Amino acid sequence: MFLSLILSHILFESPAALVAHPIFSFKYIPLLLSPGVLAFAMTSTEFELIRQTSVVTLSVSGMFKEVLTVLAGTVVFGDKLAVANVWGVLVTLGGIAWYNWIKVQKMRAESLAGVGEDGKVEEGEDERYEMVERVDGSREEGAGDVEI
Repeated sequence: MFLSLILSHILFESPAALVAHPIFSFKYIPLLLSPGVLAFAMTSTEFELIRQTSVVTLSVSGMFKEVLTVLAGTVVFGDKLAVANVWGVLVTLGGIAWYNWIKVQKMRAESLAGVGEDGKVEEGEDERYEMVERVDGSREEGAGDVEI
């Protein structure tokens, strides 16, 4: 956004007017660039979160961010929460905790069952079958302790 605004200013107004403006200073350029950098970082983080988990996890993370915003408003700015607001925060935190508990339980069950992230059963070292090629060229499924 900063780049589009500066480009439009240079195209439609004079660059000398920008530099001569009393508020303009080169020390403000990082201040003007920082929101764009933060937005890019946030979008990249959300993309990676969706790639690693799911859209539901992103939604739950968004709800947690809203709870933090409400709580920060009460701490930093001294906002007063009504009883309904407090109950809303508690229900939201309870829902987030419940979702995470269910997700952890599912991951533990999949880990014990040998099910991977993609839902396919992964074979362990002890249960792995190998295709052993016999001397005559035929293939046999079985243990790897076949002497040739």
